[in-house]
Amino acid sequence: MVLATSASAGTATSTFQVSITIDASCSIVSASNLNLGTIGGTSTAFSDFTPSTVTVNCSIGMPYGITLASANTGGTTGFQMVNGTSLLGYQLYANSFGNPQWDSSAGGTYSSSGTGANQAIGVYGKIPAQAAPVGGWTVGTYSDTVTMTVTW
Repeated sequence: MVLATSASAGTATSTFQVSITIDASCSIVSASNLNLGTIGGTSTAFSDFTPSTVTVNCSIGMPYGITLASANTGGTTGFQMVNGTSLLGYQLYANSFGNPQWDSSAGGTYSSSGTGANQAIGVYGKIPAQAAPVGGWTVGTYSDTVTMTVTW
């Protein structure tokens, strides 16, 4: 007697997960210089509402804040430009209406939410009325280095 065997094919299945975690992020894409122009040596105030631009890119829906810090803080304006030992106070704003102000006396943070695309924010400069030194302002170029920080 001969036994016949049949071959049987089998299968087995299993599942596994595929995942990724996307971290919230923000980056500073660019920050252009702001030139407030030229004023006379006896002027006491000047506003320039031609903005420079800072550009950030933050994750969609991610709240973020931008702070600006002057290398020469102090005085009544929060920011100061320097020419040798002479100081000239100035202010920075996020819009041409003068609000919000980016200095220590006004809290200094611009807040928004990310879109996942580049977002350009204007930076407007103003030299507020201030007492000129005796004899007027020192002739020459005044400058400051501003550090931009994005926090999310």
